[in-house]
Amino acid sequence: MIKGLNAIAPAVKFHSKRHRAGKVTTFEFPDCGHAPALMDDAQISVIKDYLLTD
Repeated sequence: MIKGLNAIAPAVKFHSKRHRAGKVTTFEFPDCGHAPALMDDAQISVIKDYLLTD
């Protein structure tokens, strides 16, 4: 799951969803709203590294 730290929804909802889903990898990005666009190089590299890791 990904989330921007500037989302309107409280972080509690994000963390409770993560808890209910079980083993889930989460990423939170600063200076973004609810759904980060993943256009920033730093955000892209985080997702790319995750996808390319065994």
